[in-house]
Amino acid sequence: MSVKAEKKGRKKRTLWLVIAGVVLLLTVLFLLWFFVWHPKELNPEMSYTGETRTTDTGRPAAEEYMSGLGTVTGSIPAPSAGIALTEADAIRAFAARGFTQAPVAFYYGMDGQYLTEREAQETSSERHPYYQSIYVTESGAAWLIYTDGDAFLASSLSERTQQLVSERDTVRYYDGAANAYFEISPASGGVDFCQVERIDAQALAALSAQ
Repeated sequence: MSVKAEKKGRKKRTLWLVIAGVVLLLTVLFLLWFFVWHPKELNPEMSYTGETRTTDTGRPAAEEYMSGLGTVTGSIPAPSAGIALTEADAIRAFAARGFTQAPVAFYYGMDGQYLTEREAQETSSERHPYYQSIYVTESGAAWLIYTDGDAFLASSLSERTQQLVSERDTVRYYDGAANAYFEISPASGGVDFCQVERIDAQALAALSAQ
């Protein structure tokens, strides 16, 4: 190999190392912002789609929020739905889809009781109505990932545009006050809704590149 080619190769490797370092730094900074400096994004007062949720203390009611998403087509009590995962199974489910950058969190017990944000444990057999985490693609696009145990849902955290990605043609929303899942048919012209066969790291990378 000539000296010129060797120098060119070193420059190329250095460039890729710099790019990888920048992406890693941005990912770490985002995770710190999301979980430490700006924790409200994973607060149950916010929905997994980034919109203000429910309560009786001046925030919009769950019905109002859901009607903003679309038409409620049905509901089922969380305890009788039979889809809730254990903490251990939830961690495995996220990992199987490539979502391992951040902890898997939950907020509610199966009785609908608010537990504050807690991290799922690999050895726990406790079940919870839903789990969520975040994922940042190599391009720096951040997503909030949610599962009710039956399927996954993803919401972009971009300040420019909000995209909601589902594995169904509906959105399944969990409301702690009712301790129930609600099926919502997204309204046309509302939130940017996209249905995919499987939500995983590869799918979100492709969507982020569009």
